[in-house]
Amino acid sequence: LAAAMAGAECTGPLAILKPCTDCARAKMTRLPCGALTRHCTPMPKPELLETFENPYPDREYSISMECPEFTSLCPVGGIESDAQELRQLEGGAPDFGTILIDYVPDRLCLELKSLKLYLWSFRNDGIFYERAVNRILDDLAAACTPRWMEVTGDFNIRGGIKSVITATAEAHREAKPEGLRGGVARGDGWVRDVAGVVAGRRVS
Repeated sequence: LAAAMAGAECTGPLAILKPCTDCARAKMTRLPCGALTRHCTPMPKPELLETFENPYPDREYSISMECPEFTSLCPVGGIESDAQELRQLEGGAPDFGTILIDYVPDRLCLELKSLKLYLWSFRNDGIFYERAVNRILDDLAAACTPRWMEVTGDFNIRGGIKSVITATAEAHREAKPEGLRGGVARGDGWVRDVAGVVAGRRVS
């Protein structure tokens, strides 16, 4: 087996392993060219999001939501040993996590059923954790234009590593209310803060 993996000629029962390792090696060398896009579906559907009028628009209060059943697909699926089985899923191995959403509403609030359907639309999307969390923040902020919003993705362990991604956006100078998870104040307009590093581009 070691000789086959090294590329040496094999005879006898081990000879069958040589073509198999050649095939696997060829697949792996082709991955950088298309593996990140082969299993990606169109991005999730923000048009599913609905809102309703904030019943107390003159009062600053917070809304916190926890979505423990978030799932999407690993964008580099197919390099694992079970690549053939993964193709039956039309994507990579599934990723699971909990999405935490904190926001201070302005004129509009997010409708929960539509939020559920929106998060479900990630189910068959090959997407990195970082992109998923920031995309959720962008879509939710665009839908309800809150005074302040933070989205955290607390993902299950993969490969012995646990990832927690936090992204923040706000629309005014005031600091966030007491008791909310994370977040900072940074000037006028929409500003995104990812893991404490300010990215100076508008999200709406």
